[in-house]
Amino acid sequence: TEEPARPTFRYNFSTSAVDTALFPFATWAKLMREVLSQQEDTLLNTPHPQGVPELREAIAAHLYRFRGIRADPAQIVVGAGSEVLTSLLVQLLGREGRYGVENPGYTKTHRILGSCGAQVEPIPLDDQGLMVEELDRHKVQVVHVTPSHHFPLGIIMPVTRRQALLRWAAQQPGRYILEDDYDSEFRFSGRPIPALQSLDNGERVIYLNTFAKSLAPSLRISYMVLPPHLLERWRREFWFYSSTVPSFEQYALARFMDRGHFERHLNRTRTRYKARREALLAAARDTGLTQVGSFDGGDAGLHLLLWMDRRWNEQELAARAAEVGVGVSPLSICDLTPPPIYRPPALIMGYTRVAAEDMAPALSLLKSAWGF
Repeated sequence: TEEPARPTFRYNFSTSAVDTALFPFATWAKLMREVLSQQEDTLLNTPHPQGVPELREAIAAHLYRFRGIRADPAQIVVGAGSEVLTSLLVQLLGREGRYGVENPGYTKTHRILGSCGAQVEPIPLDDQGLMVEELDRHKVQVVHVTPSHHFPLGIIMPVTRRQALLRWAAQQPGRYILEDDYDSEFRFSGRPIPALQSLDNGERVIYLNTFAKSLAPSLRISYMVLPPHLLERWRREFWFYSSTVPSFEQYALARFMDRGHFERHLNRTRTRYKARREALLAAARDTGLTQVGSFDGGDAGLHLLLWMDRRWNEQELAARAAEVGVGVSPLSICDLTPPPIYRPPALIMGYTRVAAEDMAPALSLLKSAWGF
C-alpha cells in the first residue's frame, strides 16, 4: 500500500515543525566531533537507564535558572520523545485510574494514553485553562495539562488556577498532575509564571518537557522530572529499561547546554520568531483580515489562534486556503468532543515556518481565497 502523501504548501502555517534553518549546525557538528574524539571510551558503553549524568546535570541547571525548578539530576529521566515517557508513566502510575486531558487540546496525548490502555476523559476549559471542578465529576486520578501555553487556545494558566489544581491533587492519594511545559521557552513579554512543579510541596507534579521545538523534532530528546517517592518506585520496577536515546546525542547536547550555546540559541530563535509574529499581525492589519477576524494566544508560544466571523466555516476556510497554496488548520482538529455551538470558527496559525517577509504575500493569497 502507498504511504499517504503529505500536502505541500507554498506558505505553511503548520504548528508541527520549526524553522530548521535556525538550527546551529556548525556548533553542533563541532561538538559531535569533540564527543567522538574525547569520549570514545564511554560512547559505546550502555548509557545510564535514566540518561547520561552529564545531560541530566545540564538539564537540572537549566530548569533551576529558567523555570525556578529545584530538581536533583537523579530525578530526571531522559527519553526518546514524550510518547515514550508518557507510555512509561502509564506503567508507573497504573491504568486503573482515569486520565484527564484538556479538551480542546493536543489530541496526540489522548491517543498515546488510550493506546497504553488508560481510560481517558476529555476535560473542558474556560478562559483560565482546565476546569478543576470537572476532574471530580469525571473521576480522574491523573491529569495532563499545558499550563505555560495551552495548545491550541494559547491560555496561560494563572497562579490561582494552578493552586486549585495542586489542591485537587493533594486531596487524595494516587492523584498526579502531568505538567507538559510545552512552549515555555518562547515567551515574548514579561516574566514567565513559575512552573506548577516549583509550586508543588506534595510530590504530585511530574514535569515533562522536550527539545523538539527549542532545537529540532528529529533529535527525539525529551525528559521528565519524577517526584522522589516515584523515583524510588521507578528504580525498583523499571530499572531494566535501557535508555531510549543514543548516548552520542546526549553527550553532544550536554556540552551544548553547558557552554551556553542552548541559551544563546533560544535568545536568537525567540528574536526571530517574535519578528515573524509581528509581521503576521502587521500583514493581517494591512490586508484587512483583522476586520473579519481577531488574533488570540497570549504573549507566548509559537502559534496564534485566528477567530473568524460566524458567517465562515472552518473546514471551508482551510480548504480554500489550501487551494491557493497556504496551509492553515481548523481549531476543530483539536476537539475530542463536539465543540459548544456558541464557539465561533477559528484557525490555528503557527508562524515558525513562514519568513517575516513572506507574511504579506501569504495573507494576500488568503484575502483572494476567502474574499474578505
